Amino acid sequence: MKLSKQQRAKRSAAMKAHWAAKRAAEGAQAVAAANDAVEAAVTRKAGNAGGDAHYTALSTVLLRAYEQASTGKGAERHAQNLPFGDQPMQQISVLLGTERGMMYQAVKKVQEASRLPTEAAVHELLGAINYLAGAVIFLEASACKP
Repeated sequence: MKLSKQQRAKRSAAMKAHWAAKRAAEGAQAVAAANDAVEAAVTRKAGNAGGDAHYTALSTVLLRAYEQASTGKGAERHAQNLPFGDQPMQQISVLLGTERGMMYQAVKKVQEASRLPTEAAVHELLGAINYLAGAVIFLEASACKP
């Protein structure tokens, strides 16, 4: 039986919705599993170091930002196999004599996050945390110089 153009369009839309829902569910499961693993690691660290369990959520977010910088796009595209404090964002800041470039990048990521779906927004916000960490490193290194 041959389907009409309208029937084919409905079937196509239904299939697209099905696969989009499936990808979203798989992505949500992967994110939940990653969050559980990070939370377990942070909880173990807090327990072993006498850390405060009231700050586990903060530790989890900071550890996720670290993971993004050390293993994610940051490591692949920006690190150039250098330590975090020696990467191009630091080198450029030294050339310019200011941390403001990193602060701009953090603000830009926050602005971008405000208009994205949750998963993408979280990714941008973790990147903003890393740029702010870079600014702290620059400021503290600059304060130590005569």
